[in-house]
Amino acid sequence: MIRTYGLLLLTGLMSSLAACGSRAPKLEPPRVKLVSLVVEDQRRFDVDLRLSNPAARSMTVDRVRLELTIDGETLPPLAPEFTGVLPALGEELLSVSGRLPASVAGRLAPLAEGRRSQLPLEISGEVQHSGGMSFDVEQNGWRSATPGRPWQFR
Repeated sequence: MIRTYGLLLLTGLMSSLAACGSRAPKLEPPRVKLVSLVVEDQRRFDVDLRLSNPAARSMTVDRVRLELTIDGETLPPLAPEFTGVLPALGEELLSVSGRLPASVAGRLAPLAEGRRSQLPLEISGEVQHSGGMSFDVEQNGWRSATPGRPWQFR
């Protein structure tokens, strides 16, 4: 009888331990941050963005679609050409270029000319994971001119 209780106790303990250690880390929504915005001839822009994975598990990315809004004016949709594995707790630098709308250039002019010190910035969009999931990404903040570099912002 003691042997039976001991066996049941040992089986229960082993089952509990097996259940605790077998779970994979949970995927978390990736984060996106503007690294730099460079305007050329007030007609074209180059944007560098940092896409980071805060999860302790790698993520396979199929598509990234983003919108960048500066002081209420939105750039054309950004679709960086990144597909692949975003490592666990890692990051990837994404670059996108495009035509700068006159309305956005008008918002950036006071910042570039030193008449304003900051402008509000919003990044929103979606990162599609190969498992059929998609994550909404969103970041809000402020941008300022890069000292000594006309029409460059950070």
